[in-house]
Amino acid sequence: MNRGDIKSYLYIGIDTGKGGGICLISESRVSIYKCGKSIHDMSDQLRIALELSRDVDVYCCIEKNHSWSGQGVKSTWTFGHNSGAWEGILSAYNIPYELVTPQKWMRWVGVPTKMEKRERKNWLKDEAIRRYPHYKKLITLATADAVLIATYARDRYR
Repeated sequence: MNRGDIKSYLYIGIDTGKGGGICLISESRVSIYKCGKSIHDMSDQLRIALELSRDVDVYCCIEKNHSWSGQGVKSTWTFGHNSGAWEGILSAYNIPYELVTPQKWMRWVGVPTKMEKRERKNWLKDEAIRRYPHYKKLITLATADAVLIATYARDRYR
């Protein structure tokens, strides 16, 4: 098999929360960003990443969110707005995606059960850094979920 026969892939993980992130994993690099503040910024982040990764198959997992009891109207709207924006952006770039629940990807990661939110977020950040120590400075509480969702996408579609 020569080098030209090897197919390249780009795996994308998106945490759609207002303070979320996007992570892109290819054979040669990992790119980690905090989500843009506007739909245009979000689209630009993805466009630039795709321009750097030409002629590759792209697989994406987006965290599937929903409202919960006691959640405020504004935060419910923000979740819905960001999720819809990402789905629209991916559709515009003709990128297939899977909506994956937090329970599903976190179970895959091996998150211990019965953790408080703050403790769980710190655990996820530490786990992302353990898996990608060279990117320690880019992995924050805002981007750790996206890193692990992209890793889930890679392992799911590989």
